[in-house]
Amino acid sequence: MRARVRRRVTWIITLSALLPLLSVWVLVLYISYRAEEQSAERQQVALTDLAAEDFRRFLFNTTIELQDVAENIARETDPQTITAQQLSTLGLFRSSFAEVAIYSADGQRQVASSRFGDPTLPMSLTGAQLLADLSTRRVSFADPPSFTGTISRKLAPQEIPRFRVATQLLSSNNQVLFLVADVSMQRIWTSTTRIETAAEMRVLILTEQGDLISAAKIEALLEHPEMRSIPLLGAEATVATYKSVFGEEVLGVRTSIEPVDWILVVERPLEVIYGNVGRLAVSLLMIIFIATPIVIGVGWYVGRRIAGPIQTLYAGVTRFSENPNNFEPVLLDTRDELASLAEAFN
Repeated sequence: MRARVRRRVTWIITLSALLPLLSVWVLVLYISYRAEEQSAERQQVALTDLAAEDFRRFLFNTTIELQDVAENIARETDPQTITAQQLSTLGLFRSSFAEVAIYSADGQRQVASSRFGDPTLPMSLTGAQLLADLSTRRVSFADPPSFTGTISRKLAPQEIPRFRVATQLLSSNNQVLFLVADVSMQRIWTSTTRIETAAEMRVLILTEQGDLISAAKIEALLEHPEMRSIPLLGAEATVATYKSVFGEEVLGVRTSIEPVDWILVVERPLEVIYGNVGRLAVSLLMIIFIATPIVIGVGWYVGRRIAGPIQTLYAGVTRFSENPNNFEPVLLDTRDELASLAEAFN
């Protein structure tokens, strides 16, 4: 009987001590998880907004630069008779443009100039959305083509994709012309890499159709030219948790980049976000494991202290029931209810 009582008391004390510890462990982990989730989301949204603002500023400066070139051309010469050399001086000197060209009202290229050999701007832009958008905008944009280069060597400037900008230009006789320029994606790529390195998050820029046009690693442009499967592209939510095309569970945040129809997506692996929670869980479990043998030892000692007087009282009662003539008083010095019970028996 004494062993049974001791075991029961030991288990009661052990569970009474460990259950609150486990409850605290679960509660702390839940609170930490929610806190990390909210903190990571706020930080990621703030970073996404800052990154988008950086890209917007560059695109805004590009539009100002194009309009300045258009004004200089109209002021310095007649856009209808300008030569390629003059266009190079006015359109490429001290500008970020890789190529510039002037198109007639029907979309035919009249003159063009390039930094890298012969111009590659198309001979005709008739029916192009780039020129059609100028009916409602001062400056219009066209997305860059998908990257099809190689990563085995450093890219030459002319191998880097370009996006296209256009604005209207008036000739000396007020005939409508179009000034079109190609802008290298190098500046966008560089900013993407810089932001991703500083923030330790994956930064992606996609077109409205889901084509990837900028990433910190060129390999991503080759391996994942389109990312239409990203849940953020087809949902109203701007924040979501999903499995990225790179195989990780991530927290993704998206925002738009005006005035182009580009989408900025910033992804951060959940493993990184909840890394601190995992370390906290391990630390608390180690504390519980260390405390378990101590609690069991205390329970065993207390169980022994409780079981001893019970065993003495039980033995006295048993002897008396077997032979009432051979009565021996039961003496307990516990000063509790058991001692009172022994006195009552005596």
